[in-house]
Amino acid sequence: MNDKINDLVAKLNENEFLSNVKVPILDGFTQIQNPNTLFTAINEDNYIEQFLSDGIINEDLDTHINNVIEDTKSAMKEAGIEEVDNSIKFLKNYKNNYFDFKVYTQDIILNNRIIRQFNVYFIDKDTNAFYQVSLSTGPYELDKKQYVQEDLSSNMIMTINNLMDHITK
Repeated sequence: MNDKINDLVAKLNENEFLSNVKVPILDGFTQIQNPNTLFTAINEDNYIEQFLSDGIINEDLDTHINNVIEDTKSAMKEAGIEEVDNSIKFLKNYKNNYFDFKVYTQDIILNNRIIRQFNVYFIDKDTNAFYQVSLSTGPYELDKKQYVQEDLSSNMIMTINNLMDHITK
């Protein structure tokens, strides 16, 4: 009986910290089913926005981000993604009225295609819950790599900044 009560309390606490953070779904994106995320949304160009959480963490933000990046790289290698070792790079710090964000770029290269993903990591200092918001392009032919990494990324950075400005409690 105590185990059931403890499980219920843990689930209620989890739902409480998950409801503390509000992330908008971008205009033109439609939410789809993805049970491993808080939400996943896609647009007609196959761009994907995702909101995820690792829950309450017991380490500092930078340590947790490094662990997430190492786990991501391992999963990428297992999936046969090319050029993994230098695929994730720190872009910038960003701050709004509620959160301090760390923004990284990630290039996913597979089957002569490239996807550029922006990963925004942050914690809710009230609960120490860790969150990630990701925005990724649809796949482009690898010969468009420079376009994806430069021109397209400039536009995506404006979108990411706008998105971060609207993440609230």
